[in-house]
Amino acid sequence: GATNLQIIDTELDGKRNARGDAAVAGRNYTLTRVNIHSTVDGLKLGSNVTVQDSYIHDLLVTADSHNDGMQSLGADNVVIKNNTVILADGATSTILLSTGSGPQRNFLIEGNLLGGGAYTVYGGYQSGVDVLSRVDGITIRNNRITTQVFAKGGAYGPFTSVDSPAVTMSGNVWHDGPNAGRAIG
Repeated sequence: GATNLQIIDTELDGKRNARGDAAVAGRNYTLTRVNIHSTVDGLKLGSNVTVQDSYIHDLLVTADSHNDGMQSLGADNVVIKNNTVILADGATSTILLSTGSGPQRNFLIEGNLLGGGAYTVYGGYQSGVDVLSRVDGITIRNNRITTQVFAKGGAYGPFTSVDSPAVTMSGNVWHDGPNAGRAIG
């Protein structure tokens, strides 16, 4: 129920509490320069959320956890910019947009360093699987995918569910490895 909550220059340490969930969950918040670790999920993204210049890492991976650096089950007006999200083997994704509970609209995912997960980014729309009317205005641009955890960024690859017209991709490149600096196609 908070409005305009701001968390700035802070460390959020979940203390490896498996009963907890995300470091921050909800809507109407801004995180700037926040170090998040030792939680099951980093963030749950509701509407009107900005996450910038932050670091999500070393999540608590258990036998039955479904770890995401940032997860949205439906939101509008979300900015994810200039963050570093590196997740160990066993995590699901650095960023997961799912239409299971509600529409995904107006997301900007830009300038981040991302690595790990089954797929590093689940973009919210896969043609023939997801309902197009539930996804619109997802922009994924100018991100760098690291091979630090997996040679493909994620165990299966860097991106999935990033089909047009709902999702626009541009300028995403490999951060390191044999294809450093090359575009991800």
